[in-house]
Amino acid sequence: MIEINKDIVKEIIPKRIQNSHKGDYGKVLCITGSKKYPGAGILSAMAVLKSGAGYSILCSEDEVFAGCAAVYPDLIFQSHRNFNANFVKQILEKNKVDSIVLGCGITTNEYVVEFVDKMLDCFKEFDIPVVLDADALNCIAVLNRNDIKGKIILTPHPKELSRLIGVCADYIQADREHFLTFAQEKYASVILLKGHHTLISDNNDKIYKNTTGNSCLAKAGTGDVLAGLIGGFLAQKVSPVNATILAAYIHGLAADLYAEKFGEYSMLASDLLNFIPMAFKKILR
Repeated sequence: MIEINKDIVKEIIPKRIQNSHKGDYGKVLCITGSKKYPGAGILSAMAVLKSGAGYSILCSEDEVFAGCAAVYPDLIFQSHRNFNANFVKQILEKNKVDSIVLGCGITTNEYVVEFVDKMLDCFKEFDIPVVLDADALNCIAVLNRNDIKGKIILTPHPKELSRLIGVCADYIQADREHFLTFAQEKYASVILLKGHHTLISDNNDKIYKNTTGNSCLAKAGTGDVLAGLIGGFLAQKVSPVNATILAAYIHGLAADLYAEKFGEYSMLASDLLNFIPMAFKKILR
């Protein structure tokens, strides 16, 4: 097992070029949020920009955007009704998208499960790395699909992994490394297993253990931020496994910096966004 540390992360952070423009840092399509969980969409899409990516497109239900444009002017909005797969495919055909984040807060309603099923087939037509998080994973478990291969990153917590591989979450927690390896063999993707000392597996039989983070992260919405960070680094041409390693470390470090200043009780996921710049600065100085 390889412990992720500052030196490893510093080597894989994408470089900034002074003579550059937003197109040099990639465009991410976040298919996240819903009328039930609008915050998941906002958090994931804003985390994309905090990673250094050039564009963040939030594609979600109409209700998510009520009043959002004025509060979040940095985002590009693409609204649709009831998760229309054909509409998303048109976006991919018309836009040069460098990565996709799918799943944060989209729910597992029947029409959403059907949407995820169609999107998984759609992704095969485009050579684009994809982060599958939260409800996308729950939909995959319902669909019982095990053809999730290619430039795919799965980001389950133990309960979500339990649904994916049919093993009790308590068993997974008792032997996280073993069941992560089992899941990686089944899905042939990069997999991030959330929890204290988050674990990451890749297609080369390596497992990485994150060394940052604390109980601040046991709060709704922090996983959405993590998914957005991974998508943002992917758009900046970081490899799937390195993007996942980098996002996990910075995500945890941002929580550590918050805890140093305010303690571990009161952090919100939106607070976490504000400490990401400080995490970058601490790594790079």
